[in-house]
Amino acid sequence: MKRLLNLALLLLFAMYTFPQISGVGYYRVCNAQTKYYMYVTDNTGKISIQTTDAEMGALQLYKDQDLAITNPASVIYFNSVQKSGSEYICNFEAQGVDVVNLIGYHVHVYPTSAGHYQVYATSSGMTKYLDDENTNATIPSYLGYFHSVGTTKKSDLLRSWDVLPISTSSNNYVAIKPTMTISGRHFAPYYASYPFTLSQGMKAYVVTKIDAEKKVAVYAALPDGQVIPASTPVLVECVSTDVAQNKITLQKPGQYKTPPTNLLKGVYFCNDFRPNSKDAHTLYNPQTMRVFGTTSDGKMGFVNNGSLLHVNDYVSNGWDEDDGKRYLHANQAYLSIPSSTPDELTLLSEEEYAALAPSVLRGDVNGDGKVNMFDVQVLFTHVLSGTANQLQLNAADYDADGKVLMLDVQKLFIAVLSK
Repeated sequence: MKRLLNLALLLLFAMYTFPQISGVGYYRVCNAQTKYYMYVTDNTGKISIQTTDAEMGALQLYKDQDLAITNPASVIYFNSVQKSGSEYICNFEAQGVDVVNLIGYHVHVYPTSAGHYQVYATSSGMTKYLDDENTNATIPSYLGYFHSVGTTKKSDLLRSWDVLPISTSSNNYVAIKPTMTISGRHFAPYYASYPFTLSQGMKAYVVTKIDAEKKVAVYAALPDGQVIPASTPVLVECVSTDVAQNKITLQKPGQYKTPPTNLLKGVYFCNDFRPNSKDAHTLYNPQTMRVFGTTSDGKMGFVNNGSLLHVNDYVSNGWDEDDGKRYLHANQAYLSIPSSTPDELTLLSEEEYAALAPSVLRGDVNGDGKVNMFDVQVLFTHVLSGTANQLQLNAADYDADGKVLMLDVQKLFIAVLSK
């Protein structure tokens, strides 16, 4: 992993932008002139203090506060703040990236006379400041349009930043935007680097089991009010499509109770402009992954559906070219699966799954309520002829590997003899 001095610098001046930095906590960073918000979209980059060389693609600036509110990449945690004179010496965390661990030193933030902050890093008597590389800050912008971050001074305001503390009681909060509505319920597969709790009425789910034979994935709800630990992928059920009703409360980093079983995994980044960074994209693999969506019969589930994935239409030649590959979206939870899993898995609660079929006594192939040598004989016949019905197959799968083979006959035979 390359040294991420650029991230350190960018996050550093983020701290300067708030008139009164209140110490450790969660913030967003906004350019004082362009009003573009900073996003951490990769975990690699570099700056040469001694030269003008800088590779800052991990940091992007996007217009519009509404976009920032629902994007975890805009949330920066100030985990170390020391004041030296009028300036602050800081460390930052965002999207699983710790600046000091990456670049080996802290960043500096100091207030300007105009009430903003500037951010810089220094080494061997040389200093680099972070700024918005936009050459014309007055041009109209639209939602999603981004500016680049660099170290070449354009103007005092373009290198000035506002640091905005995050709070559910202000307009600078964090919320979850549902990506799919199924049967009137609003969902978002979510993955973030901070611990959080949900607002009243919201629910968080994990996946505890995959039953490939029944084409089912089983979910369990986390207890209401429980802190969802950092980097825990969850499926969130929102209250509304209005994100103001789906606020979450960020918690201090710490050791929180993790779900005992969770087959979901997550990714932080999906950055089209970082082709040489191994973590900037996560290539979708239909052999090992399923994404949240609707099944062919309209039920919620995890499916193999390319239309739910990200298309990289930026290549070395420019925009509007599809490289044919599909990627997971940034900050998305997905389901990790064994290679034999069908394309669609219907999501069922643990209660729904338990009621799906009657319980089966493992090894009771003839269904008489006992496990003995008669079952061994019946199982041997079924393996040779392939004539068992579904309930018999459930009981015959003695080692519960999803297959009925001669190995099950051997294991059942040994179990009966050992009684």
